[in-house]
Amino acid sequence: MTTSYIVRAIDIGYGNTKFSTSHEPGKDISCKMFPSLAPQATSSDLGAGMLARRNTVQVSVNGVAYEVGADVELAQSGMARNRNLLTDYCRSDAYMALLKGALFNMNVLQVDLLVLGLPVSTYGQFKQELMERTVGVHDCAGRKVLVKNVRVYPQPLGGFFDFAIRSRMFQQMSEETNLLIDPGFYTLDWLVTNGLKTVDARSGAANDGGMGSILKVVAKAIAKDLDVDESELGEVARIDAALRGVTPLRMYGQAVDVSKYKAIGIAKAAESINQLGHVVGRSADIGNIVLVGGGSYFYEEPLKARFPKHKIAIAHEPVYANARGFQLIGEQRVSSIMLASTAAATI
Repeated sequence: MTTSYIVRAIDIGYGNTKFSTSHEPGKDISCKMFPSLAPQATSSDLGAGMLARRNTVQVSVNGVAYEVGADVELAQSGMARNRNLLTDYCRSDAYMALLKGALFNMNVLQVDLLVLGLPVSTYGQFKQELMERTVGVHDCAGRKVLVKNVRVYPQPLGGFFDFAIRSRMFQQMSEETNLLIDPGFYTLDWLVTNGLKTVDARSGAANDGGMGSILKVVAKAIAKDLDVDESELGEVARIDAALRGVTPLRMYGQAVDVSKYKAIGIAKAAESINQLGHVVGRSADIGNIVLVGGGSYFYEEPLKARFPKHKIAIAHEPVYANARGFQLIGEQRVSSIMLASTAAATI
């Protein structure tokens, strides 16, 4: 897209904050992410110049300094394991701290259109408030970033656009009924669309049905096998990374084989998929079922069992699917406005 407008997308989930950093014509959308943790910042530097500094920044919200970024888990105390799982999460100072951290990492001074996402269950309630709260100038670790316009969409809709455009199925999916499933950290969100129109009665969310609940039962099983208290295992992100094959899990200096715990997680995921199935109802009219989100590897098998006559498609690098889709939605919106020769203020 040839335009001087800067479009960016941020997908702040309970588990991770994903965001676009650039999109050059003919190339894939560049994205980054960091954990959705925002502890209050400290000024101590125990490394005293001899150790590498952690990859975080300090941002201020309502006079309180928060630390956010890729290495934020190193800024937490050993007892800090809980994430913010409130339904009005997007209204919290911690949410705004994560948003500022994402804006800082985009390395821009102005965003003409910022596209955000909300869970299906809270989208209608908080959409307008989030838009109004985000427009304006943000002090991001000493860098002033102007956000001129904001649009907010249900999170799975980003996955729809990303998959449909990447797979060159946009026209087809625009004429069919689609089921988009997005396992977040706290909620399992799903969106049924009739083409580009959402079918609210068949869409929904399973609270405590996301990856957090799966990791909790896996952590409980590991702790039982090791004969330790569950709190000894620390942040569940370590278990998540091990289950996805990113980094091995070591406890007390010993390697832990996490493969045997995957069945426990799949059984937990099946509970949420059954809830989804009851709300979605009939499935013969559904043309496409697409799975997005970082926890997709736990939900594929239960989905195949619940919808045995369908092919379950999984988005490329599903953890970034919503953010990439929001970027594409924003670019399409800007392109349409430019073609109509409308003033930039109406983006």
